Amino acid sequence: MKLPNSELNLVSDLSNSVLTLVSHDAGGANVLDAFVRNNHLIPHKLNLAGPAKNIIGSNTFVDNELIKFGRQDIVLASTGWQSEFEKKQIKFALENNKRVIVFLDNWTNFSERIFYENEVLTVAEFVTFDKFANGLANVIFNNAKVYQFPNYYLIEQSAEILRIRDINKNYDLDYLYIGEPIRNKEYSEIDAFENFLTKARQKESGRLKIAIRPHPSENREKYVSLISRLDGFIFSVSDGTTLVQDLSRAKIVVGCNSMALEMAHISRIPVFCAIPEPFKSEIPFDFFEDWI
Repeated sequence: MKLPNSELNLVSDLSNSVLTLVSHDAGGANVLDAFVRNNHLIPHKLNLAGPAKNIIGSNTFVDNELIKFGRQDIVLASTGWQSEFEKKQIKFALENNKRVIVFLDNWTNFSERIFYENEVLTVAEFVTFDKFANGLANVIFNNAKVYQFPNYYLIEQSAEILRIRDINKNYDLDYLYIGEPIRNKEYSEIDAFENFLTKARQKESGRLKIAIRPHPSENREKYVSLISRLDGFIFSVSDGTTLVQDLSRAKIVVGCNSMALEMAHISRIPVFCAIPEPFKSEIPFDFFEDWI
């Protein structure tokens, strides 16, 4: 895919600058890592915490000549909900007159992702990964420059899922449930999970085999405790397997607002929504199938 001129110019700037990667949450770390690799960029400094430490890794390249000749410092920061780490680092970089580019890996709560210590941080540049996020970011951050790049992470992961499923068509899970923490909604993650089970009972008979994949920020024991009280299904809770491995095993994938649902759709796996009516998913793509 050929990039527009503004995006090509950004990559050129990044290629000739001293780059610091800032990341904590898994979703943001995945898209940031894939962006850096696919654009053949070399990070000089890593400022990582939480799940990002395992996703982006620990290799850095410091070219003292770049620094000596005054190349521009640019901070590439992902965003998330699970900690204040990224927001704190973005604020520190802005206060020290660094060029900061913020990566938006989802479609929700854009303003909240840069709201820190009772103020909206004055970020001037954002990177998005689809037309919906791009349009939304342009409305919300109408004084900022908003770039749109391919979602390299989704492209890579879905290609691997398709490869595995083409080799092994014995999908041993009837359903893979994608867990996620739900905040500030009229329903909870437990409401969504119980709605899914009700829909599954109505749709199919027999002892369905269901695997639950908790969000990285969730305590898996929440689901272990929940399913221990339920009969009629064969449950397991994913532990230590990759998202690609879990999706590759599933006949159907169910969830609420996770990017993993888009990944499943791209990988040609049927996707159903767990959110109880009348509420809707915030995913802007119309790929959910009807339960009945």
